[in-house]
Amino acid sequence: MRHRVHIIIALAFWTAAVSAQPSSQPLSLEDCIRQALSAQSNATVARQQAAIANYARVQATSNFLPQTWLGGLFGYNSPLINNPNTFSYVALNGIREYSTVGNIGLELDTSGRLRAQYARAKADEAAAAANILLSERDLRLAVSLSIPESEAGAVKSGQSCSFESLDASAAGPSPTLAIRLVV
Repeated sequence: MRHRVHIIIALAFWTAAVSAQPSSQPLSLEDCIRQALSAQSNATVARQQAAIANYARVQATSNFLPQTWLGGLFGYNSPLINNPNTFSYVALNGIREYSTVGNIGLELDTSGRLRAQYARAKADEAAAAANILLSERDLRLAVSLSIPESEAGAVKSGQSCSFESLDASAAGPSPTLAIRLVV
């Protein structure tokens, strides 16, 4: 029994040591860039802003569609105390009254407000798309500059690219990405 416990403990330490070893395959520069683009960075924030700008454009487009509204009403008129079949308020049609009201409205853009909102949403969407391109370009440049020129073909085994997302509150208004080449 005691021998089995020692074997299980030794096996647990051996698996932990094997799994802790770094991979021996070198990473290419493109692999490091791909990892950097998938990590939380200014590029991922820019992609989220582009999605938000796309939804804002869809919302601005929907302002040109008719707006519909449907409402229901139930009115109860209390009957007279001495005659339950006679209702007390004359303007109602009975003791219980149901009515449904539908409304469809289309805002006419006579002042250009809806067109201006749509143009602003399209401009925001174009700016967000440009921000994605600039953020990804800057991230690729930062990864390329973090690897010495003699090792630009591949990161050697024993080295690794590590990408750490900084806390947004500590980094200021926009989160940044720290790139380190560990030797």
